[in-house]
Amino acid sequence: MKEKIKSVAFDLGGVLMYQDHSTLTEEEQLLFKVYMNRNNQEKIKEYYQLFGEEKTKKILAYAEEQIQSIYIKIHRLSNNTIETLETLKRREITPSIWTNNIRAIDMVLERFGFYDYVKKEHIINSFDFGYDKPNRNFYRYALEKTKQVPKEVLFIDDSLKNVEGAKVLDIHALEYIESEKKSLKEATLEEIEKIEKKR
Repeated sequence: MKEKIKSVAFDLGGVLMYQDHSTLTEEEQLLFKVYMNRNNQEKIKEYYQLFGEEKTKKILAYAEEQIQSIYIKIHRLSNNTIETLETLKRREITPSIWTNNIRAIDMVLERFGFYDYVKKEHIINSFDFGYDKPNRNFYRYALEKTKQVPKEVLFIDDSLKNVEGAKVLDIHALEYIESEKKSLKEATLEEIEKIEKKR
């Protein structure tokens, strides 16, 4: 019996988007770095030694305030992202986003128009439930939340370990690194065709 792909789940960073830090000021770069290291005890100790405990706490609080605007500033759409989502929409294939991210990503998704193509309940962010890819619980949660069957999902990520993690649960998965040879749209449609042609 032929398999039918009903949903394509995309990794966000490295597949649908990328980060460009070149426009950040020195202060914004520091705030970004401090925020992303906020749960790393070793790094926090380093900041205490560098700035002192009181100043570090103030920097952390300020980083928390500024991270949303910084996150919007550094994100860029990858080539072909919107065209790929539009193509899936026309084919009545449900797109979803499976990401290890932070809460601030919501504003980025809204700013770039992702909600025109992806339902909010189909944004699976490890921040919301505590399991990162490639932990099996991440994929189990994603399938449950999106009400998808593993064999009807194609998962696309730029990390091989995340791809292999999905395959363990019988999810079709493709490692994709952006290149001039093949666009995201071409790679996605080719993989769907390959899966659906199998008997």
